[in-house]
Amino acid sequence: MPKSSKTPHPGQTRVREPVMRDLTDSSTQGMGLAQTQPKALGEHPGAPHNIQFSVFLDNRVGRLLSLVEVFENQPLTLSGFSILESTGHAVVRVLTSDSALARRLLFRYEYPFAENDVLVVQLDGGHTLPVMCELLMNAHLSIDYVYPLMVRPRTVPVLALHTCNNREAAQLLFDRGFTLVGEKELT
Repeated sequence: MPKSSKTPHPGQTRVREPVMRDLTDSSTQGMGLAQTQPKALGEHPGAPHNIQFSVFLDNRVGRLLSLVEVFENQPLTLSGFSILESTGHAVVRVLTSDSALARRLLFRYEYPFAENDVLVVQLDGGHTLPVMCELLMNAHLSIDYVYPLMVRPRTVPVLALHTCNNREAAQLLFDRGFTLVGEKELT
């Protein structure tokens, strides 16, 4: 699959074939990757931002273990994952505390993957799952998928969320008092 030099639209899936890379090279220059953040929440480096990797695996015994071991003993936290299984293959959605390092590891170990920007939403107080779903429904923002994370920043539950328009969803949730969490907090 040829790599595109075009910058994808915000929230668009970016598919990358594996390429061996030196892990000491932290640059993503030339890979055609765009880091997008919700506009109104700030175009600055501190705005909440999370990249989810959808890793494609053969549906064979031991493949999930091999993938998880890639992140073992690395200076990042495997914050969450979700598995979509079908005949012959599986897609593992992976969220970490350091997407740049996770990307380099996936390239190095030659795992085919795609990237999506996702929101990480904290659930606390009156900011519950039903309230979040109702807000998104009333704004006509469909939820593509949602899954709980294995980490609990600030000791409260958090969810990874992807919608039909993450920018609008982020702004809406932020305006209604929901806390959006960035990847560096997912430890």
